[in-house]
Amino acid sequence: MQAKSKRIALWSGPRDVATGLLYSFSQREDTAVTDEPLFGYYLGFSGIDIPFRKEVLEKMEIDPHKIIDMLVNCDLNKDVLFVKNKSDQAVGLQWDFMTHFDNVFLISHPARMILANDIEKEEQLLLDTCYEVQYHQVLYLIQLGIEPIVVDTKDLLEQPDVILAQLCKKLNLMYNSKMTKWPKGEKDVESLPSRNWCAHMHETGSFKDIEKDLKILTPKQEELLEECMPFYERLQKYAIKG
Repeated sequence: MQAKSKRIALWSGPRDVATGLLYSFSQREDTAVTDEPLFGYYLGFSGIDIPFRKEVLEKMEIDPHKIIDMLVNCDLNKDVLFVKNKSDQAVGLQWDFMTHFDNVFLISHPARMILANDIEKEEQLLLDTCYEVQYHQVLYLIQLGIEPIVVDTKDLLEQPDVILAQLCKKLNLMYNSKMTKWPKGEKDVESLPSRNWCAHMHETGSFKDIEKDLKILTPKQEELLEECMPFYERLQKYAIKG
């Protein structure tokens, strides 16, 4: 029974709304969740410097083969495993492991994404926004005959119950209305990056509490937005509609 448990991989750009989905799925009694297990690998692979880099490398597994083996082959005491990832953390990996998961892509309008990423990086590149990687992940699955599942944060934040129900249908799961709300405060399921960069999410108790308003971009951010838009528009064509 456990060996055949459903495994869901969320591939996000927007970390805040992805954290909301982590909280959401953790409300299901049939689901175990794990938060950015590839982050240790990504930190070592990319060489990026962050304030808590040493702590991550000490506490998180950095060998991608061990991480993927654990995610694919671990026995579960739940019917479902939900794995939250950022798509840039898949760079440098062979993507054949994705076939062991139902893959969900969380996208967001580039203006929202760029502003959300500001807390992590003042100088952002296209790779940091994840759009190009997500697009190639989607193409990879399509080439294998697998229909992509895409969720746009705008739709999710405006109609959480409708979009979650549609998402569950795509995943062949029974929708549970408990998924629309979660208790406020820090969560045991959070990874180090989420705990550091998404602390504002501890003040939320539902998708409707997550910031929706867009602020004005700087000229440099506008340039990045123009780079992102073609990939976002291609991905949006696959997005679940209410």
